[in-house]
Amino acid sequence: MRKHRVKKWIESRTLTQKFMTIILALCAVLCVGESMARRVAYRAYNEQLYVKTAQVLTSCAEQIQLALDKVNLITMSVIGDNGIQESLMTLRDEQLHSEPWREASKTLDMRLSNLLYRNDIFRAFGIQRADGTFNGMRIYNLSQSYEELFAIGRADEGALRFLTVDGQLLVLREIRQTKGLALTDLGVMVGFIDVPRLLKQVNAQYVQVGVELAMSVYMNGECLYDGGGGLPMAEDGWQIDGDEFVVQCGSGEWRYVVRTPYGEIRESIHSADRRSTLLTVLVAVAALWGCFLVVRRIIHHLDVLLQKMDDYRRGVLPDASSMQRYAERGDEIGRLHRHFDRMAAAYKKLTDENYNRMILLKETQYRQLQAQIQPHFLFNTLSSIVWSAYRHGDGETAELTNRLSRVLRASIAGSETTVPLADECALVQDYMAIQQARWGDRLQYSVELGDGLARTRLPRMTLQPIVENAIRHGLEQILEPCRIRITAVRAGGEARITVENNGSEIPPDILAQLESGAVQPSGTGVGLRNIHRRIQLAFSEEYGLRFASAEGKTRVTVAVPAESEDKPHE
Repeated sequence: MRKHRVKKWIESRTLTQKFMTIILALCAVLCVGESMARRVAYRAYNEQLYVKTAQVLTSCAEQIQLALDKVNLITMSVIGDNGIQESLMTLRDEQLHSEPWREASKTLDMRLSNLLYRNDIFRAFGIQRADGTFNGMRIYNLSQSYEELFAIGRADEGALRFLTVDGQLLVLREIRQTKGLALTDLGVMVGFIDVPRLLKQVNAQYVQVGVELAMSVYMNGECLYDGGGGLPMAEDGWQIDGDEFVVQCGSGEWRYVVRTPYGEIRESIHSADRRSTLLTVLVAVAALWGCFLVVRRIIHHLDVLLQKMDDYRRGVLPDASSMQRYAERGDEIGRLHRHFDRMAAAYKKLTDENYNRMILLKETQYRQLQAQIQPHFLFNTLSSIVWSAYRHGDGETAELTNRLSRVLRASIAGSETTVPLADECALVQDYMAIQQARWGDRLQYSVELGDGLARTRLPRMTLQPIVENAIRHGLEQILEPCRIRITAVRAGGEARITVENNGSEIPPDILAQLESGAVQPSGTGVGLRNIHRRIQLAFSEEYGLRFASAEGKTRVTVAVPAESEDKPHE
């Protein structure tokens, strides 16, 4: 129903309205496409911004990883330091608060202080000895006790362990005795990494080249440093949060988030978007107006053509000035006008000629009506002769006259263009009976029809001219009896009616010779050619006459579509 209403609306619009609707739709599609193209360009810009920021973040992550590798080296130097090893063994083996014990504790504190002073990675460093006492600097107010931390360190059996507690990054490592490869527990070292100082050192390298990142660092979801990067996203990538462009990347348990000011960039993009949209609308309006003028100019000439048609319907032919106006125009409009002008003039001429033909046709019909009196007079005369012969007991003359009447009636009567094969054979038998009365025993004939071919149709008066031609040429060339044999057989979907006679031969390509003029027709020559054409017009070009001569005999075969008894012709 909706399609019907749309179709009805389209059909009710003028050409101008249809053209303008199409152009308006195209402009709308172009505007939408241009807007989508801008969106693609803006997203490509954001993708490039993300790629560049991610590259900087990746570089920062590599610098941080180098610092963490340095932590690993520092802790390795601590657990392998001979002085620290000796001090820890003395504190373990000597009596508490004895002179050697105090000297060893003092030496250990000094070495730890020197270690903290020589590097800027740790802001606190200490060792819990095997007896449970602690040397070095502590960080208080932790949510997790030192005993729990040292238990975690001992559980890793000498491996380096990074741990986050209350937003602080800790490093734990068990110290084992290396002397004599005893590998007994001497204590657990703990270091508090100064993450802000570490990131400032990393960021200082980029500030020198004009790049400053507001970066936040997370480990296992816990913020170690909040540099204005905000909360981590669910996955790596980018997003626009208000006036900031947020980028996140990382690997494993580390995540880095950077926020870049985006307000000015977004405002610049929106300004360019507004200007581009305004320019697109102005161009679309200008295009619509220009198309409207062009369409109106084209439609004007079509309106002139419609006016010509309306005038012609009232019997007014195009005037000379209108015809001259489009005589030299080479486009489609000019061709339409010229074709219509020629058609109108030709139709007027044909109308006048047809009127004259109708007058001549009336006169011809009148003359034909007069001519119909002569065949009726002839048939009535033949009927009178037949009855007169019967009254005088001359049955042979009556029968011949009756057959002649049927032959004449078949040749000039009947409205059907095709007749059944049985009727055509009956006509041939009447004609042969008349000829046999003339030639006597010199003429012999037979008719043999195959089963189921009696209803097969062929053009009227097809066999009689062929038989007449066979009798004429056969009797003229031999002294012995002329034998005419008519057979009809089925070959696939084809009915082949063959007229065979002795005493004469005919070229197989006689039709081609007649067409080319190599052989001049005499008598029935034109008849054979006409019969062939009538068969092809009635059925198709694959049917017609076929000629063959051999051993003093000539065969003319009529090929037509076969029709069975149980399928009458429609």
